[in-house]
Order: sequence, then C-alpha cells, then structure tokens
Amino acid sequence: MKIRNIQSGHTRTECPIQSNYAMHTHNGYELLYLIHGDADYAVEGNVYRLKRGDIMLMRRSESHYLILRSTACYERLVVNFELTDTEVCDSEAYVALSSMLFHQPLGKYNHFASSLFPDNHWQYYMNRICSYSDPDRKMIYLLPLLNELSEGYEKVKSSPEQTIPNKSSAIVSYINRHLFDDLSLDRICEYFFLSKSQLNRVFRKTTGTTVWNYILIKRLFHAREMMQDGENPTSIYEKCGFQDYVTFYKAYQKHFGCMPKADYRKKSL
Repeated sequence: MKIRNIQSGHTRTECPIQSNYAMHTHNGYELLYLIHGDADYAVEGNVYRLKRGDIMLMRRSESHYLILRSTACYERLVVNFELTDTEVCDSEAYVALSSMLFHQPLGKYNHFASSLFPDNHWQYYMNRICSYSDPDRKMIYLLPLLNELSEGYEKVKSSPEQTIPNKSSAIVSYINRHLFDDLSLDRICEYFFLSKSQLNRVFRKTTGTTVWNYILIKRLFHAREMMQDGENPTSIYEKCGFQDYVTFYKAYQKHFGCMPKADYRKKSL
C-alpha cells in the first residue's frame, strides 16, 4: 500500500453559500473533519447528518456534496491523498485498512461520528497533518489516523444506519450498476416511474447536479483510472460508455483541462 500526493488545508467560511459547494469527485481519497458548521454531507446520493467532531472519508471516485442547513460558520480540516494497493499482506491491520479503503460499497460507511468514538484523536492528527508542508511529516500523522479509522470501521458498519432517507440514493445505485451500458434519461425515468423533470429535481437535491452530468463525470473518472493503470485512451472509450472517441476526447479535455493521453501511463515492459 503506497500513499502519495498528500495535500491538506484548514478552511473557515463565515457565511457559506450553497452555490459555492458543487458535487465533485477525486482521483484519490479525502478526509474531512468538521470543526464548526450546520450541514449534511451527501456521498453517492446517501446523505449523512454532520455534527462537530465528525470525520468523513470519501474514497476514490466517490461523488460528494455539501448540503448547507444554514449560513452558520463552516470550518473544517481537509486532507487529500492518493493510494495504491500494491501489496498483499495477511496482517490483521492491513486487512482492516484494505477493507475500509478498497472493498466497501459506493456511498456506504463514509461517516465516522464522534459520538461513536469519544476518545478519538482525529482532530490531533488532522491538525498535525495540516500544520506541515513537508509530505514526509504529513505521512507520519496520516498513517496512525488511517489506522485508528480502520480499527473503528467495523463499529461504523455495525451501528444503526447513519444516512438520512432520500429518493435519489436508489437512482444513484441504479446508475452505477449500469454506468457503462446504453443509459438514457428515458430508461431511468421508465425504471423509476418518474418524468424527466421529477427525476432531475429529486436527483439534484442530494447530489447538486443533473443525472446526465453525474453519469458523464463518473464515466470520465473511470476512464482516467483505466489510463493511469496503463490502458490506451483509444481502446477504453467504448468500455466507459462513450459512443465515439471524439465525444470522449472533447468531454475529457473540457472536464480535466488536458488531453486523455496526458493521463495515460504506459506500463513498463
């Protein structure tokens, strides 16, 4: 397991505005520790109620979105990092960490409530990570933080459901099951017995975006992952649900600001 590209920050926003917090997805992992705020957090359509001292873990390619409940001050610590699973190990600690980071369903078990772990040291580790610019110093505190979270992961899984019931989670789940099929709004509407306007209204409420934009972003991120794993751009666009390479090329360049080949990493022979 190799960690790289660790970035962190401490941000305080006195009067947050919802329009400044759009749905987004990362090529790596994100940890968010709530210091102050009145908000929910949606991950793949599942909405979690945030409280002071909670931590959110967003995995690779999971879409996430802040939902403000008021304009109260929003203060948080955020750590982003990339991670590759490059080894096989039978140790109990490795298995627990691997389960939390690589083998969980989309949008599930992202929320580590402070009430479940009254003796947690999350804020200490997050503060230390955010206080250093040297990646090696950040690593010293990120590793024990991930270990603490992985030790509590089973407790999170066995606790009562932390998500707030909503209609869009089923839609998100359906889309991800059929992400690379010939998806259309008509097909989704027919499956859920909704009109297009109803579908997008329900979906936008807990994702902050339209159904089609969500599909496009998820396909593009999957394509990026495949290229970074060594697959050629010209051979993957159909696998990712695009009808032709030109459409894929234009969408990729518009979203990521670079040509697909810029993210293509040839496998060493």
